Amino acid sequence: MEILFYFHALVAVVSMAYAMMVSHTVHALLALIFSLLSLSVSMYIIAAPLAAVLEVVVYAGAIMVLFAFAIMLLQIPAVGSQEPASKASMLWAVLACAVFFGELGWVLEPSMAMSKLNQPDIKEIAASLFQDYGFLVELASFVLLAGLASAVYVSKNLMALTRHMGGNARDST
Repeated sequence: MEILFYFHALVAVVSMAYAMMVSHTVHALLALIFSLLSLSVSMYIIAAPLAAVLEVVVYAGAIMVLFAFAIMLLQIPAVGSQEPASKASMLWAVLACAVFFGELGWVLEPSMAMSKLNQPDIKEIAASLFQDYGFLVELASFVLLAGLASAVYVSKNLMALTRHMGGNARDST
């Protein structure tokens, strides 16, 4: 299991580095999601299933959907060429997905179940989250809402500027 932990940690680091270096924003978003999923598998392996589930639901799910909406609203163009993927890159992508989901199935196998050493009950965690930290949870939701509203505002102003100039406003910056 220790080898799997280090493998998924390495996959997370490599996919995050790829997300920072790639010029296409959608590819960067997909690499970021893959990195977050690898981190959640690593958390599950070290006996933190609640953290793994929260990583998938909150980060790889909700926040990545918000990023996808922001990318669609802002209509960010790709910097590089728009060539279709080569067969070699498609083969690497399919191989990486097959290895990832194969290992995930192996880790989730009942014989690989982790011991319940000193894990708190989920009801205790939920009560603590909303009783002790309720204000911070709501504050975080307002920050995300403000970010979404800002993206809509910038997108509308960019579209209006594009119509006013009769061309592409991105070329003038």
